[in-house]
Amino acid sequence: MFVFRAEDLPRDPVFPADLKQLGYFINDHDQIKKISNPEEDFVFKINTNDRYNEMQKEAMNTCIRQIVTSRLFNLGLETLRLPIGAAANSQHVPILTSPAFQSQSRLIVVFGDPTQDLGIWAYRVIGKKGINIGSAVDFATAVVGDSSSLRGSKYQTTSTNVTNASENQDLKQSQDTRSNARAATGLVLTNPGQLVWYCGKEQAISLPMWHALPRRSAVEPPMRMTLRNKIPGNETWQDHITYVFEEVLGRLAMPDVKIDVIGLAEGGLGVVRYLAEHCTFN
Repeated sequence: MFVFRAEDLPRDPVFPADLKQLGYFINDHDQIKKISNPEEDFVFKINTNDRYNEMQKEAMNTCIRQIVTSRLFNLGLETLRLPIGAAANSQHVPILTSPAFQSQSRLIVVFGDPTQDLGIWAYRVIGKKGINIGSAVDFATAVVGDSSSLRGSKYQTTSTNVTNASENQDLKQSQDTRSNARAATGLVLTNPGQLVWYCGKEQAISLPMWHALPRRSAVEPPMRMTLRNKIPGNETWQDHITYVFEEVLGRLAMPDVKIDVIGLAEGGLGVVRYLAEHCTFN
């Protein structure tokens, strides 16, 4: 029987979350292509060791998530932490909402695929057809439109370029602005895919992101999860869907709000399950 010493095991590969350093760029069609060959898409298999391939893919996905999130913030969407009122450094899962969703008369709520990250439809579509097409950016642009400039969330939210309005600023908003906000259609992007709490960076991550966390060697198994990695009220994607319906839509939205629901894959299944159990249709 042969036993490898720890220092003899292959090191866990590290790839920078930077498109240029990974050897890629965004072309004029919003597609991700190789710098060395602008006609070539992302290459997954670069090594016979799958750990290298997965780590490179996760570095690329991190770049994509940063780009998509930045574009959604630029449209005016804001982050709402669940459970509602959770501190930034406590267990929570982020969702994205239009700023005035609590006062808007119509909301479009998207329950995404639990295998995807927040705001992502499919990474393979992003690489081949374009970042905005394969993510929620084009959809959010169509829904939010000019209303993205409106602000109005009274609950604690965070984003890279949006600062919460103080109570005094809220009081100074004109009647016209409040009226326009209510008339506009609001958007809520839920997040059933990132329900694992990573204590090391104090953020919610997906299962693939958990498997891509640094290890002592390239052959080490992933870290074991404990109760500390669970998010209260959002332990599973079905729990997350229930929480959004009951706590976000049920308590924060207007009582007479009209809600349009879009479900992707198991996200749609979870919606059907919830409505079948809790709603009566005449």
